[in-house]
Amino acid sequence: MTVLFFHSKYCQGCGTIEALLKELEVDYVSIDAEKDPAAASGYGVCSTPTVIALGEELRTFVGASQSVVDRIREFAKC
Repeated sequence: MTVLFFHSKYCQGCGTIEALLKELEVDYVSIDAEKDPAAASGYGVCSTPTVIALGEELRTFVGASQSVVDRIREFAKC
């Protein structure tokens, strides 16, 4: 499975999500949405932070609210 983490320089929640991905030892590709807008657009990313898990099933997590953090934690258990 490939995990894409879209972030931007001034995104407050991006640090929270990146720390979570590291804590959960998720291997991910970090993509600055401002520096690579074509990649962000290609995956339909409209805001950061956005985490997209590419595998048998496409999973998208947008934002850094507690519910998103909980969903990422649950997803990482699989």
